[in-house]
Amino acid sequence: MHIGALFEADAQTERWCAFRRSDTPPLSVRATVRSRRWYMGQLEREVTMQTASLKLYLTEDFQEAARAFAEKRQPGPFKGR
Repeated sequence: MHIGALFEADAQTERWCAFRRSDTPPLSVRATVRSRRWYMGQLEREVTMQTASLKLYLTEDFQEAARAFAEKRQPGPFKGR
């Protein structure tokens, strides 16, 4: 059904409506894009969770614990850094 069937429209209104229809992607494309974006976001969250533990060696507490282990002594108080 075109816009002219609903009410009396001029040519400019009909061109604008046709442009808007062609500008909007079909539902299948929209659903594909939405699921792809969700998947990429999920993948990014999983990578972040898996690599976060790899940064522990950068902390002062980890370095102190490693030194204490190598020197066969109890580690000092942990600072949370």
